[in-house]
Amino acid sequence: MKKVSLFFAVLTAIVLTASMSSCVKNTSGKVTFWYGQGVSLVANSIGVTSFTFYLNNEIIGSSSANVYSVSEPTCGSGGAVTKTMDLDSEESATYNYKVVDEDGDIWWEGSVKIEDGGCLNQQLSI
Repeated sequence: MKKVSLFFAVLTAIVLTASMSSCVKNTSGKVTFWYGQGVSLVANSIGVTSFTFYLNNEIIGSSSANVYSVSEPTCGSGGAVTKTMDLDSEESATYNYKVVDEDGDIWWEGSVKIEDGGCLNQQLSI
């Protein structure tokens, strides 16, 4: 009888552990930064050739100033910098961003709210 009780105790512990771990929800969302031809023209006219994109002070990508979108891009398409962020089991999270040129001059900065399962298209304009 003791072996059966021990077996059920171990089985119960395994089932509880498995069910508790399945309660942790992995959440993530994306943000896409993009700009249009007007930004590209202004940047080129003053000799800016590239932009570096940061989220919470970490580089997430870079782009030539000549690369732009003619309309709002689909999440992650060409002409845009896209980053998937782990939301630490939250439904949303707010991140600070900045975009600098090759000389370190800040062109844009602000914050974005990224939603679980979503993709925020953040247009950068002058």
